[in-house]
Amino acid sequence: MQLSPAITSQELAQVDVKRLPPQAKVIINLIGIEEAWTLLSDRGGQDIKIPVGNRSDTYLHQLLPESSADILIKRFAGMRLTLPKTDKIVKQIRNHRIYHAKAEGAPIAHLAKRFQLTRRSIILICTRMDAGSRC
Repeated sequence: MQLSPAITSQELAQVDVKRLPPQAKVIINLIGIEEAWTLLSDRGGQDIKIPVGNRSDTYLHQLLPESSADILIKRFAGMRLTLPKTDKIVKQIRNHRIYHAKAEGAPIAHLAKRFQLTRRSIILICTRMDAGSRC
């Protein structure tokens, strides 16, 4: 699932980490949501082998800031990890976008078309995000 426009740092900061898969929680707690997003966007859904030793030529070092790559290598050196996909993060951000657009007056039909969902789905998303208030 892709979102347009691209996901921002502010949107990533709103993600409820408690609602993510266990492996994502661990990675986010170690290196933060933005670096975790970079890693999961690139390698999510894949098995990766974490390098061993103090090397700076690994794919982790190419993808992440050196400090984040070093933290992952120190914690998981030599292990094989299955990285979760980003769909749960993207879904949370999509739902925030829907909720805020509806709160700003966007019609349900427009949101349903824009996000390729049913009108009922838009209503449920807004209702869940603002219990007691109908969107």
